Amino acid sequence: MKPVLLCVALLCLLSLIFASLPAHAQGKLEKFEKEVKNESSKSDDRDDEKGNKSSKGDNHGGHHDDDFWSEVIYDIVSSGHAGRFFKGLISGAWPTEWQNHNPYFWTASYAPYPYAFPRKGRFLHTGGKRSAVSMTGHYFHESKALHGYSLWSRFSASPFLNIETHITGLTEALGTDNDYLVFYDVYVNYQRVRHENVVFWYGAGMKSMQGDDTYHGPAMTTGLEIYAGRPVSLYGMINIGRLNAQAVWETQIRMNLHLNRALFYAGYQRFAVGRVAINGVVFGAGIYF
Repeated sequence: MKPVLLCVALLCLLSLIFASLPAHAQGKLEKFEKEVKNESSKSDDRDDEKGNKSSKGDNHGGHHDDDFWSEVIYDIVSSGHAGRFFKGLISGAWPTEWQNHNPYFWTASYAPYPYAFPRKGRFLHTGGKRSAVSMTGHYFHESKALHGYSLWSRFSASPFLNIETHITGLTEALGTDNDYLVFYDVYVNYQRVRHENVVFWYGAGMKSMQGDDTYHGPAMTTGLEIYAGRPVSLYGMINIGRLNAQAVWETQIRMNLHLNRALFYAGYQRFAVGRVAINGVVFGAGIYF
């Protein structure tokens, strides 16, 4: 009973923290879409032509980010350990034992639901199911003016792969009118670590954004869930999509409370592009089939 009380106390504390966040200026969804449209960068370019050095420095910030990631990738590939690194990334070997094969790489399977068995989360080493389906939905709140919803589904045809879909709708009150922004995501994920207490995955797919205009682009995602002990798990996810040559980031961190096939959670969600970010608290529920 103590873990349940602890989880409830932490969820209440998290709710109070995020509920006390100050409201942001209205028009944030419009600013977000303008950033994706790259209108802010075009304005900076005009300022650069007039000799505005400060705007010029901001306009080249993205190039510094590209250079940084290029250097990181180059360091990994040129390293003498790159072969073992990528072998471990794709194979069933654990990160600290690149040369050893994970004995449960082929036999891991799904539990009926997390903690269906004591001290065992989403996966079982033996005796589980080969496929699974789960669905979640949550309410997003940044301020009285800006809120939204999100529906996620995950179909796992095997313990190795799953298809994940998201739809997130955001609404912002602007006086007598409302502004809307909707995100659609589809990913095919490789579940790299399928331990009884740890699940780690990464995947690729598509992200779309619909507002005044609609944008589509490739996207990548990765996530981690740790089953610390019944009935709690800790979940983190990040994805990045390329929309109109702009990097659109989505991050979610949450704490889950598992009650048989039901799931309840609270956490934090963030959307960001360029110099615009939307941050808020989420409250949701889900079910395992």
